[in-house]
Amino acid sequence: WTPDGQFIYFLRAGKDLIYRLSVGTLQVDEISLAEKDSELGDIRFMSVFRGDGNLLTFQAAPENRIYLLVYDVASDDLIRITPYEFAVGRNLFPRWHPSRREVVFVCDYTVGRWLPQGDVYPIGNPEFGGLNRTLYPSVWTVRLEER
Repeated sequence: WTPDGQFIYFLRAGKDLIYRLSVGTLQVDEISLAEKDSELGDIRFMSVFRGDGNLLTFQAAPENRIYLLVYDVASDDLIRITPYEFAVGRNLFPRWHPSRREVVFVCDYTVGRWLPQGDVYPIGNPEFGGLNRTLYPSVWTVRLEER
């Protein structure tokens, strides 16, 4: 829901679109991000910012890697907010902080490479390279600057 109660944003399994339902008219609009990133797919776990309802955060998999993204509905901008990618199959469950322009998510930046000998394209934060995975993921945040 948007904070003003006018729209509901949702996703459908198997579709790489964001849907916006107008509560007043019951009209459903499709938002495609293919022009912003042609390899964007597997959009999951969307959350709407409570401040103005124009910012959506979600997990997606461009180029077979997981990233967190923010889509600004008002300006039609798509922003990748995680500096490092995650292996496909990870669920980051992004949510907006209730009172700040900050995305909260869970992850394990110490995830090892896909192959025992290592991946030629490393995944995750290189500062944690070679460390064993933690048993439980940590909570992380990304703070967005005010515009």
